Amino acid sequence: MPDVTTDLVISALNQGVVDAMVMFARNPSTDAEVLDLADALPGRVVVGLAFQQPDWIIQQPWVLQEIERKLETGRYHWLGEVILRHYGAPAIGAPPWDIGVDTDLFRGVLTLATRYDVPVTIHHELDDETREVFRNVLRDHTSAVVVWAHWCGRAAPDDAQEFLDEFPNLYCDLAASTLLTSFGSEKNPLFIDEDQWDPDWKDLIEAMPDRFLFGIDSVVAALFENYGKWLEDYQKMFALLSSDTRAQVMGGNAARLLPAEVVADLAQVAGTEVIGSVSSTPSTTTEPIPALTIDCSLNEAGKRISCQAGGYQEGTKLTWTSTASSKTRGGNWWEFNVSEDLVGTEATVFLEECEKGVCRAAQVVVDLDGSG
Repeated sequence: MPDVTTDLVISALNQGVVDAMVMFARNPSTDAEVLDLADALPGRVVVGLAFQQPDWIIQQPWVLQEIERKLETGRYHWLGEVILRHYGAPAIGAPPWDIGVDTDLFRGVLTLATRYDVPVTIHHELDDETREVFRNVLRDHTSAVVVWAHWCGRAAPDDAQEFLDEFPNLYCDLAASTLLTSFGSEKNPLFIDEDQWDPDWKDLIEAMPDRFLFGIDSVVAALFENYGKWLEDYQKMFALLSSDTRAQVMGGNAARLLPAEVVADLAQVAGTEVIGSVSSTPSTTTEPIPALTIDCSLNEAGKRISCQAGGYQEGTKLTWTSTASSKTRGGNWWEFNVSEDLVGTEATVFLEECEKGVCRAAQVVVDLDGSG
């Protein structure tokens, strides 16, 4: 959550009439910054102990001691997002990681989660290579409450059900950044289009409503700026679920995983507007920043893509990448030839804008059949 200020969180909460959010710091932000946000916004921010930090990513042997030291303070009520197998998301500057599941450090995290009775959210892509290893680790730590991020590691619905049936303390969140935009290697999407669930996923969520948690994957400040729009989109989709399922997924299940005193604090402010005139982390933004946009076109031969950036700030660093090219480029425009190795009929173009280590991103899908 780099550059996520108190004012930005207030705006996000009020845009979507959200009561509260579980928040983890993402490098270069720190746990201390999330604690400051929670102090500034009582009952609105559930403090998570962050794992998207260098010590976990490079698997420093002392990381478990630091985690336990923080848990002993009683201020952290969730662990995550523990990065294990991660395909990477170029649009937000997230590289791929393949941290082993069957390690002393991850097993230690599950042990601490059990000892301190806190849920732990993990990012672990389900695939054939690691399926049984992951299953065996869970079998050794059945008392740990594990929340498997991004609809059970973006599993197929039948695979997700298989794991949920075997492990009663396993939950899955439904967090993504938008309804249909893919970050990195997308698979088994929840939604067919902006008006329709994948029917198998919808059936599973309705059949096991107590095992899923709503979420939005707002990992950088720029994503918080569109929080209200995304919540509006998600509310439309979740309105297609039964009222009982919706109540459990959109808050009820998360509340069951939190201490009673935390839930009581949340209940005191539920349904009210967030008011905050003093920010513990003052925002440096004095006027609205236009959204970063990309406008791309495909030439008549369908072999070359031309793109132009919009909404960027003067003096910032712009970087272009695409699934259809191995090359990158700076500047506010990019023209490139579509790689002959590209699989499929779509190319995704990514644009990242950075200034002093703070970045935001945009992306667009180009239909190589020529229709968009």
